[in-house]
Amino acid sequence: MDTEKKSAFAEKGFVGLSALSSFPEAWRGVPVHLGIGNYDGVHCGHREIFSRERTAAAADGGFAGALTFAPHPEFFFKGEGAVKQIYPAAQKNLLFAETGLDFAVHEPFTRAFAEISAEEMLPFLKARIPGLRAVYVGDNFRFGAGRRGDVEFLAQSGKTHGVSVVVVPPVEYAGERVSSSRIRECLAAGKLADANAMLARPYFCEGEIISGNRLGRTLGFPTLNLPW
Repeated sequence: MDTEKKSAFAEKGFVGLSALSSFPEAWRGVPVHLGIGNYDGVHCGHREIFSRERTAAAADGGFAGALTFAPHPEFFFKGEGAVKQIYPAAQKNLLFAETGLDFAVHEPFTRAFAEISAEEMLPFLKARIPGLRAVYVGDNFRFGAGRRGDVEFLAQSGKTHGVSVVVVPPVEYAGERVSSSRIRECLAAGKLADANAMLARPYFCEGEIISGNRLGRTLGFPTLNLPW
C-alpha cells in the first residue's frame, strides 16, 4: 500500500465525487472498501454497512467509501412518479461525512449506466477504482440491467474478479426491517420519533428562506418558510 497516497487522501478529509470517472489518479493505488446503494436517508441500516467498511478498511490500511446514484434510479425509470427523496445529494454528503466515510461517489444514473449488465458491473468498477478490495451491500441488493444481479450472483462475480463481497443483514426497529420507504411513511404521517430512531439522528431539511402568507405572526408564532 502506498503510504504517501493514503496520507495525501486523509489530509483532504471527506471527499464528494460527482462520478466514478473523477476518481483521482493519485488515489488509484489505495485499497478501497466500497458500499453500494441508493442510501436515501443514510439510516441506521446504511450506517451498519459503513461501520463494517470502516473497520475492514482500517485493518487493510485503506479507505471506506460509498457509491450512490444521482438521480435516484427511480427518477430515470419513472420520472415524476418516482419516490420522494428523504435528503438531496448535498445533504447526503454531510451525512456520509458524519458516518466517518472517506469519500462518496454520486454516479450519474444514465441510460448507459442502466444498461451495464450484472456480469460487467465489477469489471466496470475495478477499471475506475483499481484498488477496489471489497464491496458491501444489503441482503436485498439488486444490480445490473434489468436488475438481474442479486447478492449470490455478486458473490460469485467477486470470486472471479478478486473482489470480496460482504452482505450485511438488515437492522430492525420495533420488530421490523429499517428501510428508506418505512422512514418516508413515518415522515408523511408525522411520526418523527420513529423516523428519527431509524435515521439515527433528528430529521432535518435545508433551504433558502422564502416569504409565506405571514399568518404565523398573527397567532404569535412567526415561522420560517422553506421551499419543499
